[in-house]
Amino acid sequence: MASSSPKSRSSSHRQAKHVRVSDRSAETLAFISTLTAASKQAIVEDALEHYRRKLIMESVLDAYCALEQDPTEWQSLRAEFEELEGPIADGIG
Repeated sequence: MASSSPKSRSSSHRQAKHVRVSDRSAETLAFISTLTAASKQAIVEDALEHYRRKLIMESVLDAYCALEQDPTEWQSLRAEFEELEGPIADGIG
């Protein structure tokens, strides 16, 4: 029977990844971990997810700002929004 080396394990096996951080960042991470009782890994994963979402929102904002500079395209988008926001046929209001 062949031994199971890290290279022969399935791709779904999670291997630890290491990232070097400054002393200040390590101290901040330890402080947050103590304060919240969350693991350092959970804190980093949560921070990365928040950062990912922030980048997406900035990208969307940049795209809207670019659209706003083109009066024809901006008006077309506003007309589409108005159509979508029109009255709902639910009998209320």
